[in-house]
Amino acid sequence: MSNYFNMAAQLYNEGDKVSAFNAFLELAIDGDVKAQAMVGYMLENGEGVEENLLEAIGWYEKAAEAGDDVANYNLGHIYRSGRAGAADESRAFGYFMKAARAGNVHAMFETAQMLEYGAGVEKSPERAVNWYESAARYGHAEAQNCLGVM
Repeated sequence: MSNYFNMAAQLYNEGDKVSAFNAFLELAIDGDVKAQAMVGYMLENGEGVEENLLEAIGWYEKAAEAGDDVANYNLGHIYRSGRAGAADESRAFGYFMKAARAGNVHAMFETAQMLEYGAGVEKSPERAVNWYESAARYGHAEAQNCLGVM
């Protein structure tokens, strides 16, 4: 990560969200994938900038296309919840799966949940167990609990 990214992160952590957003935006425009995901997050949550879900999705999609696991995970939540219109569990599953394959432990859990219950994907308890086990190996307590009751 660049020094400018670290400075933007420091501004964010110190509570200067407006300055942080502007710094992340400059990096995002220049193609910094982590900054693109952060701009998406700040737009989604109205941190340092007026909340704008459609713009957030645009920035998340740029980062997701480059393989950012957090952007894929956040897009999964947006589409599963229906915040961008009608809920689209199939689309959400695709984003969660990409994030899970990139090592995002929370996405591993979401993927397992959707497979267990057949939400947006064909129900597959066997595949769900595999993803719960992966998340559990990284200390995900809910995944450990789900394995205990399956």
